[in-house]
Amino acid sequence: MGASRGGKDLKMPILHRVKNFLINFDIKHKMKKLKRNGHVRIDEGTRIFPETSFFANLGEISVGKRCCIRAAFEIQRQGGKISVGDNCYIGDHTRVWAAESITIGNHVLIAHNVNIFDNDTHPTDPTDRREDFENIVWKRERCSYLSLRSAPVVINDDVWIGCGSIILKGVTIGNGSIVAAGSVVTKNVPDHVIVGGNPAQILKQLQPGGVTKNKAVREIWTICAFSKQAFLRNILALR
Repeated sequence: MGASRGGKDLKMPILHRVKNFLINFDIKHKMKKLKRNGHVRIDEGTRIFPETSFFANLGEISVGKRCCIRAAFEIQRQGGKISVGDNCYIGDHTRVWAAESITIGNHVLIAHNVNIFDNDTHPTDPTDRREDFENIVWKRERCSYLSLRSAPVVINDDVWIGCGSIILKGVTIGNGSIVAAGSVVTKNVPDHVIVGGNPAQILKQLQPGGVTKNKAVREIWTICAFSKQAFLRNILALR
């Protein structure tokens, strides 16, 4: 038993190294493909992960500097755009789906399992919806429909969106505001407030200029010295 346990202890570091090598290889390969993709632009210092995905053949996706992206980005209709500023974190299993335009500012934190849609994702007319389903599933194409409504989404600087939240079409979230976990945001959010609930309502007014979230993120980047594991542990602590 002792020898077997000792053997496992010797093998584990090797297995971890092999796993990390394969993960890093996958990420580097993915980055190379993205750089060759004329529809996606990722600035220097930004990190992606195995779960990160970009579907941009119908439009454009751009991500700024020093971001940490674990989400799924998708352009759902012709000409759609997704733009992310600098120093942002977007968590795993988060979906950002654009038919028209989704703009995310600088120093924005978006937790896991968040859904951000600038459109209804399917037409409201039943006949159009049947056709849309057929096109997506069997023909792998997305068409425009009069009954598929869309409106731009804007998430301004220093916004923090809690896990499990939903941001719907036409919403603008003001500078420095916080969306509580599990909220459904259906209308504009002013600057420097906390909103929560379904539909989201203002819960608290914040004082601008205090110890802000983006300062905390900058400190984490410095302390961690770009260590991926340590950075994610600290990000989770902010949720």
